[in-house]
Amino acid sequence: MPPEPHPLSDPKADLIETVFELQRQLFLTLQNTAIPRWMQLELTMAQFKTLFVVARRGPFTVNGLAEVLGVTQSTVSHLVDRLESISLVERVADADDRRRTMVQLAPAGAELIEALQQGRREHIHALLGRLDIADLAALVRGLSAILRANQTAANTSTPSK
Repeated sequence: MPPEPHPLSDPKADLIETVFELQRQLFLTLQNTAIPRWMQLELTMAQFKTLFVVARRGPFTVNGLAEVLGVTQSTVSHLVDRLESISLVERVADADDRRRTMVQLAPAGAELIEALQQGRREHIHALLGRLDIADLAALVRGLSAILRANQTAANTSTPSK
């Protein structure tokens, strides 16, 4: 339930706080529906995170992956060893520099990521299917507005040196 606005508060600030609260509730709900699938995996959170980063942004060198994850090369090496031992990632020679080794998803890792994402898509599709057309259109307008605001912010921000 969204919090009640204070009688003297700013309406826009109140709506922003309501959005944060609703977003938190939605993410918790979606997370709770996905937990049973994830709990069946024999992966630590660090391994799971590594797998998702490789899936979304890979392939990586071990050093590059360590940098993205914010951990040491040694830590990533152990994570990759474990994921490789269960055939979720693989080390392959870099096509541009055969002296370098790249970490990429193995076929079983790609299948696992796809299965997890497909389950989430199906769940969200079912939820969206329960909305009436007016609510669905309002959701599309709202999400589109957020994307436009983000794009405007990205276009006006100055790159950091």
